[in-house]
Amino acid sequence: MKWMVRSAVLFLLMIAYVMLLTPGRQAAASDGVPYGTHTVPGTIQAEDFNSGSIRDAYFAHASSQVIRETAYRDVANVDLYSDGTNRYVVSSNDQAAGSSTAGYISEYLKYTFTVGASDAGWYDIVYSAKSGTSGKKGSITTLIDNVQKGATNKIDSTALQTYSLPMPVYLEAGTHVLTTEYSGPDPGTYVDWIRFDKRASAPSFPAPQRIADLIDNSETVIANVVVTADTTGVSDAAGAIQSALNLARQMGGGVVYLPSGTYRLDSGLNIPANVVLRGNWGNPLQETPQNGTILAVYSTTESAVTLSGANATVRDLSFWYPNQGAYSAGGFAPTSYPYTVYSEASSVNAYRLTFYNSFQGIYFDKGSAVNIQDIYGTFLFQGITLDGNYEYSYLTNLFMDSEIWANAPSAVINKPSAAQREQIAGYTNSYLFGIKLWKNDGLTMYGISINEANNGILIEQGPPSSNGSYGAMAKINANVRTDFVRAEVGEFINTDKVWQARPLFYAFAPVRKPANESNLINVKDAPYNAKGEWRR
Repeated sequence: MKWMVRSAVLFLLMIAYVMLLTPGRQAAASDGVPYGTHTVPGTIQAEDFNSGSIRDAYFAHASSQVIRETAYRDVANVDLYSDGTNRYVVSSNDQAAGSSTAGYISEYLKYTFTVGASDAGWYDIVYSAKSGTSGKKGSITTLIDNVQKGATNKIDSTALQTYSLPMPVYLEAGTHVLTTEYSGPDPGTYVDWIRFDKRASAPSFPAPQRIADLIDNSETVIANVVVTADTTGVSDAAGAIQSALNLARQMGGGVVYLPSGTYRLDSGLNIPANVVLRGNWGNPLQETPQNGTILAVYSTTESAVTLSGANATVRDLSFWYPNQGAYSAGGFAPTSYPYTVYSEASSVNAYRLTFYNSFQGIYFDKGSAVNIQDIYGTFLFQGITLDGNYEYSYLTNLFMDSEIWANAPSAVINKPSAAQREQIAGYTNSYLFGIKLWKNDGLTMYGISINEANNGILIEQGPPSSNGSYGAMAKINANVRTDFVRAEVGEFINTDKVWQARPLFYAFAPVRKPANESNLINVKDAPYNAKGEWRR
């Protein structure tokens, strides 16, 4: 599984510069011919990409949805657009509006630039860009000399804004080849210019730390950043946690560790690509659960956590809403909140999480290959919703019951009494949808138990025109309802209905542990003194 792979390679983050350093090289003929002179530090206009053959110097689709400007430059399949003030390169599709595939980029789009670095040093790469369609989100991936250096955050504004790569890159003096790759909707990203800003000094990052005294010590945890914030739940900790997440992003990714305590969130957290936010967690079904790391959520307008890029992960945490709900003779009335965990990215992970009293738990949309595992929660209105997940996602080991809130540790001071728990169960039996599935391809569900719900698992076509879900399920302790608008849409194989398979159990391979868990070696220190320079 993806999180297991990441655990096995965490030590690589101790030498974070390895993939950032780039020596100079001669541009190959296939990179095309420079269209003008591009010297950095400085700004390159996006429309001044190299001349050459399609698929080498560039790769693009033309779109009937863009009025092409050809006076400045007319290149086959390339959409240049001018609004009278700025000229843009537009990532587009070759399908006409209204066609069955309009709105999708079927292949990556790229543009190549030959640039000369006047001085060796560390550079930040910044794009001026906007989205061509409100509500649509694209991104730009950057390669230097054919080595990927990272991607921008999602470009989600229809007004020009600047978007930076997560980490600086090192350029030696000389010639380099810049390649930009685009993904997103049609018409997607409008790019005005690309700027290289030279830093005065090399970036400095904290040394990695081995985390001890975990409630569950089945894994060795190496943290790149350890958060320092108020652990009493009195002062807002969102800013401090977000700063730590941003620092990990600048390192190219890594683990941000949140020690045991209660952390107040007055606003939501954004976990960037390749960054893991993890705390200290124990199984809430233990006879005496421990507090561990608890996020106390107060915002009624933002998700507590948004996973905003590939491989973003939230794990080993608990979520608690101190102001959740009210009791009366008429029953329990919950307080409405957004989904606790939200994402529109692919390959994101939610692992070993406790939701003590979430109105809505997890919503993953417009992604693929997502992993949701070991989730325990008292959900009041909606547990987990999945939509637009194209190919091979996992929902495994999920438990939903009012017991989670009722059996909460001492830090959760509003846990219900026995009588209040009956009121909560009365509400969830009437309104709770444990899992709602709209458009999901190749989804695996295993080991799911949903109690006190109006609907355990609902599989339906979904809004506005999702095509249903298909996949496989096993070991399901929940009522399953299928509600397809079209009879041919959506199908799940349920091996619980196959008598030969019913008694069988399946498990992923255990996480491999190091031979020595106490000996952490940072190869950047003496006697190794590794510089982390990358060489071909």
